[in-house]
Amino acid sequence: MSEMHEYSKVKIALEYLEAAVDEYDLHSRYFTSMNLACVSEELLGKFVRVLTGKPDRHSESVDNLLKIQEKIDFGFNDRKKLQKLLLNGKNTIKHMDNAADSMAKLYYPIEVEAFWAIECAVENIKLLDIPIPDEVQAFLDSYERPV
Repeated sequence: MSEMHEYSKVKIALEYLEAAVDEYDLHSRYFTSMNLACVSEELLGKFVRVLTGKPDRHSESVDNLLKIQEKIDFGFNDRKKLQKLLLNGKNTIKHMDNAADSMAKLYYPIEVEAFWAIECAVENIKLLDIPIPDEVQAFLDSYERPV
């Protein structure tokens, strides 16, 4: 049996993120960009939780919204429901349970959702205290953040 080849998952996540930027910026393939950025964010988030023992960008967002929920009731006091809401963009694209799920439903235009997905992955890079790839930083610097 041959020896297994090993690859750094952090490097894989960074490669996915750079590819997400290319898909967004060079090809206007926003669904592809969002998917790659979300996978990158998820991988980097695992590293944040495992290596630092701190919450990743997604977990921190859920925690912060639950704290706000204590003061202002906006109808999401259940952690699982809040996570589902925050992951809607990613999950509406990749899951289909029945014929009614044949259309992806996003709260914002795909260009905005894809940009935010790239930003979320970058937040996990910052939490890991590793350098943001130059191409990714240049991309973020060249666009006005959509709101």
